[in-house]
Amino acid sequence: MSKKIVTKEAANELLEKCKNEGIRVPTDHTNALIQAGIVLKTTSEKDEFNWDSALNAMTQEFGVLKIGKEHKTSDAKDEGKSELKPTKKKKPAKATNPENQELSEAFTELAGFEFKRGERFKGMANSRAAKSIRDTEEKIESGDVAMHLKGIGKGSAKKIDEFLKNGKIEKLEDYRVGNMH
Repeated sequence: MSKKIVTKEAANELLEKCKNEGIRVPTDHTNALIQAGIVLKTTSEKDEFNWDSALNAMTQEFGVLKIGKEHKTSDAKDEGKSELKPTKKKKPAKATNPENQELSEAFTELAGFEFKRGERFKGMANSRAAKSIRDTEEKIESGDVAMHLKGIGKGSAKKIDEFLKNGKIEKLEDYRVGNMH
């Protein structure tokens, strides 16, 4: 069997182990396989897969699934305890102009999805747009007007107009329902 096929099967097995251990993985299966393959290659020793190291690396990279308001800690798993630790929900930063709050939060959430997809540059662009929207004292009334702010380009301006017209950004709505393509 070729090394590529073995690695792909091992990546599927690692994803299954992650599922059983409550470890988060990317929602897009292809991306999840790629990430699992990378982790397996970086944690393997002498061409043998080190499953414990791979699971720890996946936990560090993606975190654990929430169970209600709590989640398993990796330390508790390692020590054989079933200790649960509460998770903290991060509060969104307050916009200088409260009328821009929802728009800023939409861009922040969109940035988070882009980072999860591995789209670092799109994630940074949306993060910069969210910060600019959050920090401006003026009410954002159109994408064209917002383009004078640092971090707002043509793409962000289109999303701003879409949000102001429809109350949502279609790409963000797609990500929310799991369409990460």
